[in-house]
Amino acid sequence: NNSIATSFVANGSVKMWSNVQTNQSTQDDSFNVSSVSDEGTGLCKRNLTNAFSANPFNNAGLSVEQQDNAGFSRFTSVSTSAVQTNVRNASNSLSDHMNTCLAIGDLA
Repeated sequence: NNSIATSFVANGSVKMWSNVQTNQSTQDDSFNVSSVSDEGTGLCKRNLTNAFSANPFNNAGLSVEQQDNAGFSRFTSVSTSAVQTNVRNASNSLSDHMNTCLAIGDLA
């Protein structure tokens, strides 16, 4: 028997994802994100369409600096309805470049 409970699948599904361009205010594509805002060099805030039931919620991300092909991001849930992206380059300095993040958790 290879079946599992529907709740197991629903609880482990991605509830939000977003791909943001270098300017930190333009999305290529997203799910459950109503808007993005440039909060300064390397900082991007994603506002959610449907909020999570608790803060913090689980999130993960990826960023790529096109010039050096290196970089990393820190994603922080700042409220039940927003996530902040802190993007850094290979020199560990805040830097504007493309990044993608996703979040998993219970929606409100």
